Amino acid sequence: MIQEISVPPNLLECFQHYASKTSAAKTVGQSIHWMCTHLFVWRESGVKGWLMFNMTHEARIWYHSLLPVINKGFTVKKRSARMSRGYRIRKEIRMMTNRERDDFFRAIQLLKADTSVQPNKYSALAALHEGLAVDSAHGGPNFLGWHRYFLLMFENALREKVPDVSIPYWDSSLDEPMANPRQSCLWSEHFFGNGDGIVTVGPFADWNTAVGPLIRNMGHFGELFSKTNIANIMSRTYVAEITEPLGLPEYNIEVQHGEVHNWVDGQLGELSTAAHDPVFYLHHAFVDYLWEQFRRQQRMRGINPDLDYPSIVNHTLHAASAPLGFGNLQNIDSYSDYLISGMYEYMPSPTCTFENPSCGSPFLKCAANFTSSYCVSVDRSDLGMSSSNIRQQQTMMQNRRNTQQRRWKRQTPVFSKNPWESIHNANNFNSGAMFQRSFKSSVNMMGQSSPGTMQQMMQQQPQSPSSILSASGRQMMNPMRTQQNQVGAVQQNIQNFVTSNRRTIEQSMAPNPLRGFSRMQQETTCPAIPVNQRYQNSFNINGLSDVNQWVYLPVKIIYKRPPNYNYNSYPIINGALSITNDIYSSMGYTNLHQRLKTIQLATYSSCKSSTSGAGMVYVQSNGLNYLGTYKEFAIVDNRMALSLSTTFIAVKSPELGVTDVLLSAFDSCGRICTPYCRNPTSPTGESHPCSGAVRVSSNYPKLYSKNYGDAVLTTWNMATGNCPKLVEDQVFVSFYCDYGQEWPLPGNMPIQAPPMQMQPQPQPNNRGFMHFLPTVPPNTVGGMVPMVPTREATAVIIASNVACDVGYGCIIGVPCKPCQHGIAIKCHGTCSLYAQCGMGTFSFKRCVDGGKFDAATSTCVTGTCAEDEMPPNYTGYRMSGAKTVTKRTEVGGD
Repeated sequence: MIQEISVPPNLLECFQHYASKTSAAKTVGQSIHWMCTHLFVWRESGVKGWLMFNMTHEARIWYHSLLPVINKGFTVKKRSARMSRGYRIRKEIRMMTNRERDDFFRAIQLLKADTSVQPNKYSALAALHEGLAVDSAHGGPNFLGWHRYFLLMFENALREKVPDVSIPYWDSSLDEPMANPRQSCLWSEHFFGNGDGIVTVGPFADWNTAVGPLIRNMGHFGELFSKTNIANIMSRTYVAEITEPLGLPEYNIEVQHGEVHNWVDGQLGELSTAAHDPVFYLHHAFVDYLWEQFRRQQRMRGINPDLDYPSIVNHTLHAASAPLGFGNLQNIDSYSDYLISGMYEYMPSPTCTFENPSCGSPFLKCAANFTSSYCVSVDRSDLGMSSSNIRQQQTMMQNRRNTQQRRWKRQTPVFSKNPWESIHNANNFNSGAMFQRSFKSSVNMMGQSSPGTMQQMMQQQPQSPSSILSASGRQMMNPMRTQQNQVGAVQQNIQNFVTSNRRTIEQSMAPNPLRGFSRMQQETTCPAIPVNQRYQNSFNINGLSDVNQWVYLPVKIIYKRPPNYNYNSYPIINGALSITNDIYSSMGYTNLHQRLKTIQLATYSSCKSSTSGAGMVYVQSNGLNYLGTYKEFAIVDNRMALSLSTTFIAVKSPELGVTDVLLSAFDSCGRICTPYCRNPTSPTGESHPCSGAVRVSSNYPKLYSKNYGDAVLTTWNMATGNCPKLVEDQVFVSFYCDYGQEWPLPGNMPIQAPPMQMQPQPQPNNRGFMHFLPTVPPNTVGGMVPMVPTREATAVIIASNVACDVGYGCIIGVPCKPCQHGIAIKCHGTCSLYAQCGMGTFSFKRCVDGGKFDAATSTCVTGTCAEDEMPPNYTGYRMSGAKTVTKRTEVGGD
């Protein structure tokens, strides 16, 4: 039997949390779904011990030996630190030498083979990310510090096996611009191994983890870090703006990091099992690298990053004074520079310029358009060169890098006010003007460079590693040319360049020029996922992989034609071709279009529909009372106004106990489909929108099958001599991909109005005085207030024990604790700010898209805030009958 159940409160609260901060039109729905479901299951797994990890006495002793010693009270100079044997320099993995990379992989393999700690040292360390970190390592500001410390422990474990080894980082923004990032050289035997199912090649080939064979399903969903994502993060000022619970998804480093987990999938796609794939550590090293860049910016702005621990958290274990979980440290200790001082540093992510179009590695190439250049990974098909050739090229590259590093160590870097502004602005330039400046500067430099170099500078398309390396070799062998040869070569190069690029130059000089960078991104958009690309499930439940633990449910997909899809087949009217709308577009049929309207929902940046007309809708099950995920996809028709498809989804067998599961579906662009549950009492099989949370039991009617073969036979009536017919009574859940709801996820519930008893009359305390509560957050540094758009802040004198200072300019007229879950109260003197109760305490919220908070209905509504913002000459207001005084104060003055 299958029946609907309520979404668990903690999971529902997560969906509500994101519903208050964003919409499916701004944030990819599947991204939010992944974040909430995996945080919920990860926490449940740790609390209930689903993976049954037993920490032995030997493991505890070993963990303790890995704890890094924090150099509290003094700072180690980098020059002397680099001379220390224990110092680590972390590089992007493609910038490592062969020996460095081999040592790193060898150290991991030796940890995996060491069974002195059960089941082996690698798996025992990965288990720390399974359950012991529940509610501490994710979902709040401790996400950054906890993983920083965990990386150091892993690095110390590696150094037990291979001294001097350091963790490299994986800068996935080097792969994101590729036409097909799945073809990156990283997913080859030279680096991570394959990423299309069970890992069978590379250093981790045929690994059997504590949760089954090592699996990856890269590129089906999620996305890699992009330069735009990184620039968004770096555009913020305080950690509270890039972490939970206050950070908006587009600036939230934890949300962005989750997209990469989702993109790789397999063990890495599940938070509870992610550390069992070694790629986990390289991915988190890059997150740590980005955080360190963010901290560097803070220092440049006069902010002490050691003290920038957010005061507003959504769980007590994320509070600054809460135990970190390692040794006797507190969470705020992981924000201290003492943690990394004298211990490690990061080499910058590789870059290239027009003047020097080399990324310093045969595994990277310099791509460029008319205004910018950047490094991008080579395709793994380019690794066909012999190993000796690669080794020779790497040796030459390493010699050049050593020279650059010696210069880098001697020089003090000079940073711009915001070093990420150039990246952010790269998406918003006028390619005509920028191209003219770039072209002129390039021409001026031609007289000082060899023709080979300038020919590379002027190439718009990415070059092969061999051409970059051979060109570099020619420059080294021929460092000087006569001025006459240079001038002749310059003139010839200019003529060749203008001739071959005349049309592009004319377009860039036009009044409405193409935006070069955006156009280039469109050209290199990841192609649509081929419908023949397989998806490998782990069939794992609570740590045991076995297909016999699963049963199959039939699901039906009703698919509406996606917005902006164009099928290049047009009607012919009176002998003339009409290209206004293609033959299947509802836009050409008024009555149909009125019934099938769609809205624009957020999609992954790599989203691209197949030109064949075939599309994919993924269906997945996430266990609510067990640790297990299953995914499958159905083939749908992008061309038709509506199409129908069926597939089967697996869940834990109810014969092992009642199964509670959340079923969901989304298309290949990450747009969520709405679940519909069948009404068992309806004689015609009517269905209604539901959450997708269901309970499967072994009671009759069972509505499930023990294997796929039985599922097909049960779902389709294949009586002899008749055409197979779908047995509708067997289908309990259907999904309608309608592209018509701004929030198709669970949690779109109206915010409850605060009950009257929660508004007590203010009473002075027994000493009869009033408290002054500034609206500046407790973690404010240098007089700067985060998330306040103006330089003015409001300070309010309020009755003690009556009002609550939520922070960030939000004061409400009720006590901070306790509060009733779900109630929302408008912040005094504001328009779009409100506080909402969750887990017994209030947290700061803001209406999105310029909306304002309506105190009467306790919801965000459409409108402008101009009419009810507090005027500059405001002198007072009444709060629950008590007279209070409000005044303006200057914060962060010149």
